[in-house]
Amino acid sequence: MEEWKSENPPALTFDKFIRTARLLSPMKDFELDEQEIEFRKHPLLDYWCRINLGRSLRVKQAHAPSDYDDTIQEVIKRTHEKCFFCPENLETTTPKFPPEVAPEGRLRKRKFVLLPNLFPFAEHHAVGVLSEDHFLGLNEITKELLEDSFKVSVAYFDRIFKLNNEMKFCSINMNYMPPAGASIVHPHVQITSDIKGSGKLLEILYKSKEYHKAHGTNYWIDLVGTEKWLKERFIGTSGAVSWLTNYAPMGKNEVIGIVTRPISHFRAFDETLISDFSEGLSKIFTGLWEKRHVRSLNLTIYSGPIDVDVSEYFRVHVKLISRPVLRPFYTGDTAFMENFYAEPIIETAPEDVASDLHSIW
Repeated sequence: MEEWKSENPPALTFDKFIRTARLLSPMKDFELDEQEIEFRKHPLLDYWCRINLGRSLRVKQAHAPSDYDDTIQEVIKRTHEKCFFCPENLETTTPKFPPEVAPEGRLRKRKFVLLPNLFPFAEHHAVGVLSEDHFLGLNEITKELLEDSFKVSVAYFDRIFKLNNEMKFCSINMNYMPPAGASIVHPHVQITSDIKGSGKLLEILYKSKEYHKAHGTNYWIDLVGTEKWLKERFIGTSGAVSWLTNYAPMGKNEVIGIVTRPISHFRAFDETLISDFSEGLSKIFTGLWEKRHVRSLNLTIYSGPIDVDVSEYFRVHVKLISRPVLRPFYTGDTAFMENFYAEPIIETAPEDVASDLHSIW
């Protein structure tokens, strides 16, 4: 495992500035209310976010009075009977891979089943059913379930690359529950294999390479070392994976897991790394569920091109953010600033999220 060896922080800069908004608030009998807005710049990428912890107190008029437990039980009951991914329906209602990809039709490992996405947005776009259970809380998604999903996904990427070595940009993703964009409640992952990388992935690769040229070090190893040194956003390690919160989050409760071994793509994953990744991710899921009351999230794992080793300047890493709680009506967590200006508005301090998750390590 590669370690950050310096006793001093490297060339990372955590830029920020603070401005204060002043208003006479009816919540304070129209006394002066001063709210700090912290502007933070990501240390590698060219984006800023804005943090105002007071926004967590906003009234959300669309929220129904029913609580999450009532809503989720009703949704589970209503969606269970005709769920495509439940074992009694899966064989007859889900697609199969063409013979050149998988002569067996679908790829399996214990309870995990990988099959084509019925409505793909990549040339090779598969869906992995995590479990036979129609619903799992995040705290019920075990290390073993994740290990099986990673092993089958990596094998799938290998099959696709051998069929066409232009398919070198791969990703593993998860939309957990409808507020995160999941059209099916049954827990699943989505994996893609493409001829081109997404714009964001290509930006990350480019910026990582530029950082290496400028400083002679790997940004991702420097980031892990810096956060360990600062002790503000570092959560813990699971073998060769270090977990921390993002200084400039793209979303609420954002967590990053960074591979510290020289691994830059999925085809370099071995059983030990898959175990490390799965152990840490299951802990993060449990911590978010129990400590931060997260009931919906998005997740992606960024991999470099699988035909070349770029670990000198890039490392595989996972990023996840929480999404709103499932209710009949709820206020979304992205608006004009996120969608048109690409500047996230955050109401949770990354340092508080890290502290909560560190407590379960």
